[in-house]
Amino acid sequence: MKLERLSAWSEIISSVAILITLVYLAIQTSQNADQIRQNAEATKASTRQQMLSTDMAFLRDILENPDITSVQYKENLTNAEKTMLASQYTMFLRQRENNWIQYKNGALDEESWLSMQSTIKVLAHQPNFHIYWNNLMKTNNAMGFAPELIKLVADIVDNSTPGERAIFIELMEPPIDS
Repeated sequence: MKLERLSAWSEIISSVAILITLVYLAIQTSQNADQIRQNAEATKASTRQQMLSTDMAFLRDILENPDITSVQYKENLTNAEKTMLASQYTMFLRQRENNWIQYKNGALDEESWLSMQSTIKVLAHQPNFHIYWNNLMKTNNAMGFAPELIKLVADIVDNSTPGERAIFIELMEPPIDS
C-alpha cells in the first residue's frame, strides 16, 4: 500500500513540475517575443535615421556644388556636366534602391519608404532626369539596378511631366494673394 501511495504522490509531483515548467516556458516565450518586437522597432528607427543622414549628405552636396542644381534644367550639357549630373542621379537612385531593399527586408517601415519614394517623384520632373532615365534603360542590365526598383521608377517617370517645377521651387514661391 505504501508503494501505491508513493507512486501516486510521485505522479502528482511530476505533473505539478511539468505544469510549472510549461508556465515558465510560456512566460519566457512571451518575454522573448516582446524583446524581438522591441529589437525590430529599434532596427527600423536606426535604419530610418541612417537613411535620413544619407539624404542630408546628398542635399549638402547639392548645396555645396551649385553647378549640380543649375545643370538639372539646362539644355546642351558639356560632357563634364553630363558626367556630374548622371553621377548625381545614379547616386540618388542607389540610395533609393537601398531604401527599397531595407523596406522589403522589413528594416524600414512603410511610412518611411513612402517618404523616400516621394523624392523620386520630385526628381522625375527634371527634364535631364528623363534623358538620363531613357538612356539608362537602353544600357545593358540598367547598371545593375534591382528590376523591381526599375519598374517603380519607370512608373513614376511615365507619370511625370518633364520640366514641371520642382517642389523645392514651389516651396519658395511667395503666396498668391486672393
